[in-house]
Amino acid sequence: MNNLAELLGAIAGDGHIDYCRRYGSTTHYKLVFSGNFTEDLDYYKKIRRFIYKLFQKRFCFYKQRKNELTARIYSKELVTYLINKGAIHGSKARKIDFPNWLGKEEKLHFIRGLFDTDGSLTFKRKDNNIAHNYPIITLTLKSKKMISETSSVLRKNKFYLCTCYYEKAYDRRKGKNYERHTLY
Repeated sequence: MNNLAELLGAIAGDGHIDYCRRYGSTTHYKLVFSGNFTEDLDYYKKIRRFIYKLFQKRFCFYKQRKNELTARIYSKELVTYLINKGAIHGSKARKIDFPNWLGKEEKLHFIRGLFDTDGSLTFKRKDNNIAHNYPIITLTLKSKKMISETSSVLRKNKFYLCTCYYEKAYDRRKGKNYERHTLY
């Protein structure tokens, strides 16, 4: 990872920035990534190397529950810098957006970070073929605006895609229905 825009995209995907008061007077500033231990560890190591280049600070990795990975770093300097560059702190599911300073090339790097964390690649059947050999790249988010803007940027760069808005989905972890938007 050699681009701040990609890091911001990864934060928009699987990252979480938070700062809060603890024990009355101390404020804790933290950046956390959550993902799958076997699938996401290599990417989080890439993020850790990039952050070390910027700030000489390292993530701590934790394996939690079955196969869940958490990468966490406490740093006021890092959190303040990322927020000033456009990262969203707190709940971001419906608020994510491209930072204002991104140009055409940087937006593609941001999308790469977003896809690396929240995107997926599957293979489907095509033309009555027995094998699943037709690749489908998917990005699913709660933010309709982000799917729409991402779609616009990719179309301007000659990507062929389709979008589906207002899909109904069920979150087994929370036991609730929700609305999502998908880019294929």
